[in-house]
Amino acid sequence: MKERKVLIIGIIMAVVLLFSLGITYAFFNYTRTGTNNSQLIVGDIYMHYNETNELTITNAMPYNVDSYKHNSNITEEEVNLCVNYLTSNWGPEEDFALPGETYESFCQGTGTNYGDTFQEALDGNTNWFFEEDLIYFEENNIIKSPFVDLPYFEFTIDGKNTYEKEDIWYEIVLSHGNSHVTRTERIRDDLLEFRLVEVVDGEEEELFTKRSYNDLTSKRVWVDTIPRNTNTEIIKTYRLYMWISDSVKIGNTSEADYDMETWNNEVYASIKVNVTGDFNEKVVETEPSCFTTEINDYGVTITRYDNFCGVDVVIPKTISNYSVTSIGSSAFWATQLNSVVIPNGVTSIGNNAFSQNNLTNVVIPNTVTSIGNNAFAGNNLEIVELGTNVQTIGLGAFHLGIYYSGANYITKVINKSGNSFNWDDVFKKKSTDGNSTFVTGTYKYYYNGDKEVIITAE
Repeated sequence: MKERKVLIIGIIMAVVLLFSLGITYAFFNYTRTGTNNSQLIVGDIYMHYNETNELTITNAMPYNVDSYKHNSNITEEEVNLCVNYLTSNWGPEEDFALPGETYESFCQGTGTNYGDTFQEALDGNTNWFFEEDLIYFEENNIIKSPFVDLPYFEFTIDGKNTYEKEDIWYEIVLSHGNSHVTRTERIRDDLLEFRLVEVVDGEEEELFTKRSYNDLTSKRVWVDTIPRNTNTEIIKTYRLYMWISDSVKIGNTSEADYDMETWNNEVYASIKVNVTGDFNEKVVETEPSCFTTEINDYGVTITRYDNFCGVDVVIPKTISNYSVTSIGSSAFWATQLNSVVIPNGVTSIGNNAFSQNNLTNVVIPNTVTSIGNNAFAGNNLEIVELGTNVQTIGLGAFHLGIYYSGANYITKVINKSGNSFNWDDVFKKKSTDGNSTFVTGTYKYYYNGDKEVIITAE
């Protein structure tokens, strides 16, 4: 038997809160208008879209994509499947249902005031169900997945690259769409959330989800390539989902993002999707909101990274219109990074800045002059590239072997600085041939057998 008291109290509190805010529900009303289009991008890359490259939302309440939706068109046969499933897996109805509620009313989503409708239970807390329950309900059309009712824009990129020397990089860019005909207030950019999928053989393969952006004036959200010597046309179909974050507060209170009158009559969201491409490599910078920073006379120092933002990081060149110039001590310590791109403009990397991660290679940009103690210790490093201006490298910055939970087994260092370093200190090891200070050469050491690091200028 499942505990229901906590759930009932939570529902009562939620109802009271809704009435206190004066919130009225509305539905997604999204528009896609226009005619078929085909836009030449570059070098035989085309973007095709069925109607328009704009997606608009008005009169929409915040949408919780963690909740499933009860299928309002559920058939009698599907209700019977649901009832039989509950009886077999949850136990007798009299042990489960509250007064005035039955398995049948629950499956239909028509529970009484004494209990929960199916939808209330799903929206209130999907963890209230076991995972196998949700799988069964979705497979048998009793509920819909979180993204079924969300508006999305579908577009196709097709083309070929007969160029023999370079790949074509293309980017998917979001920007503000057209102004609304009657509404005057564009919703704050950071209050929208997006999901991008690629459609392969009719199935969606998720590229990212629940991602928000502080500035959608022109935001690159995805990059990919059409490889060189692609002589046969390739076709890729994408879907971009958009919804209003459930963190938005709407109501007639001082804490609300929007009062009810403004929300119902003035607020709208309009986003355009564009694709452009060329032969230059492109990256998608990690959102500035993922970093804790300090601003000083020289620029921005990153002091901490929120690892909920992902394990592949592209540090932005600027945050809040200030150049990122320093990576603070332990800023990325133990954040489970698989990769990191450090931008030009950074001049110093602090002690333990990137230690205890899963990095396999790292490129130190030409603007960096100093690297702190144990800065990259405890990773899985194999190749390191030092920029042209590196002057000092701290003790154990590229610690070889075990360091707490990680271990670097570097086989190659590209030392572009032209400076000589004491590699015993850099690697925190003892060379086996007494040769430890040089610009380029072979560093020999012992760690579970004889090993060496080749240090070259390029």
